Amino acid sequence: MADALVDAAGLALSQQAVQVVRAIGTVDEVSVASLARIAQMDVGAVSRQLNALDDAKLIRRKPSPTNGSVVLVSPTKKGRDLAARADFVRRQHLQNVLEAWDPIEREQFGALFQRFVHDLQHTPLPVTDPC
Repeated sequence: MADALVDAAGLALSQQAVQVVRAIGTVDEVSVASLARIAQMDVGAVSRQLNALDDAKLIRRKPSPTNGSVVLVSPTKKGRDLAARADFVRRQHLQNVLEAWDPIEREQFGALFQRFVHDLQHTPLPVTDPC
């Protein structure tokens, strides 16, 4: 689905790059570590994607004025526009899917999805023996 979204939005980027673009499209300026948390990716993966996004002129990078070891990233106008396009396609697709459902099904799905997310967040992960 993620690749289909990228194709439908006409984005010439990898799915991971689009994930970073969508995350950075929600902020004005952010550290790479914070961007990784927003994008739900590890810092190394985000850093690799930032190189491609910088080459495509979708982001700007600069050193933090208060901490020279921190890099701050901000979206360009082109990056914000691309993030908005990706979000529009994603939202429109969900709307199109749910439009065919009757209102009771949508309500049931919403309640069950909220329960699912809650339970994911509050159920401890299993402990495994290291191999």
